[in-house]
Amino acid sequence: PYATIAAAQAASSIVFLQPGNYIETFALVTGKTYFSYPGVVFTAGGIVNLSTTLVGTKFLGFASFISSSDCIKLDDVVLTDVVLEFDRLEVTGSAYTLRIIAAAKSNVVINGNSIYDPISYNAQAIVLRGPLNGSLNIKESITGALGVIGFGSASGGQDLQDFTVNCPKIIQMDTYGAAYPQYSQVIIASGIEEGYKVTINGDIYSDAIGTPGVNNGVVASIYSASLGVLEINGNIYAGTQRAILLSTACNIIMNGSIETTHQAFEANAGQLLIKNSTIIQGVANSITVSSKVWIYGSTIRSKLSTNIIDHTSDTSTLVIRDTDAVGGAGEFVNTGGAAVAVGMTNVVSNLANDAAMTSLYTVLGFTQDAALVAPEFT
Repeated sequence: PYATIAAAQAASSIVFLQPGNYIETFALVTGKTYFSYPGVVFTAGGIVNLSTTLVGTKFLGFASFISSSDCIKLDDVVLTDVVLEFDRLEVTGSAYTLRIIAAAKSNVVINGNSIYDPISYNAQAIVLRGPLNGSLNIKESITGALGVIGFGSASGGQDLQDFTVNCPKIIQMDTYGAAYPQYSQVIIASGIEEGYKVTINGDIYSDAIGTPGVNNGVVASIYSASLGVLEINGNIYAGTQRAILLSTACNIIMNGSIETTHQAFEANAGQLLIKNSTIIQGVANSITVSSKVWIYGSTIRSKLSTNIIDHTSDTSTLVIRDTDAVGGAGEFVNTGGAAVAVGMTNVVSNLANDAAMTSLYTVLGFTQDAALVAPEFT
């Protein structure tokens, strides 16, 4: 046995961590394998690597990090065939649960049972940046206070590459009440490299309260352009928050339902494709389309007393196919009295469209039926 992890890894290619409480901050070593038995708990300290190259390093087993320090922080690193495995990550102070910033093309697989961050240091619980490839696989849930998962560029401008998050529940908790609605994002989709895709497999929840700020969206493309694709395979339960916000160049595919008492989405930039969705929208704001949006095979139920969709710019694109929409009042698509073209194929609504709206296609495939009903649940 060795007194410290650092001493053990200096003497052996395989390091076994026995059950007990640990307070050591240590750096992983290239080529080493670590195995933590059940009952290994870091009550302070954790894994911190700065400006390191790791090849074939494997941190395996059942360690829990319940610490006031950074649990796993790998900054300015190059990773090749690296595996990180744990039971639980939880911070109790101003620190990161999981932060990986790749300095060059890297690949990593991260496996765990749960991640819990009631503070979200620097407004992000999990940070994944730079030309990183691989997956984050969490069996139970990922929970954070403000920005839960932040994707983005490294300091040198290199963007995230192919990365997948598999987690059944990704949750934003109501830690701060209505104090910071401008930071109320669960997925921050910035800096995905062109030609690559980041995929989220799982449902996304927001328990945040308060009126959303201008930069707020449960899934938000803000801060910097993202020329790659973010694909969400799961539902968004946004609570009182805006579900999706596109404020920078981006490409988002939404395969799942959206439920919110606020606004389903606001597309001011980039491109949004919604497929096979039930969209339940509350009483706050109409859906806003000022960029490029496609809605396929979906049902929209708006509880607003005004228009379902505002689409007032002819420089943007709105295409709707195989979709029905029910609203309380106003118009299905409002163009602000302007001759804005919309593409519709096999679309039915209980509301009429703006009389000035024109068709993007030779034939407008739209039917108004005042008797149409739609479900109010997802």
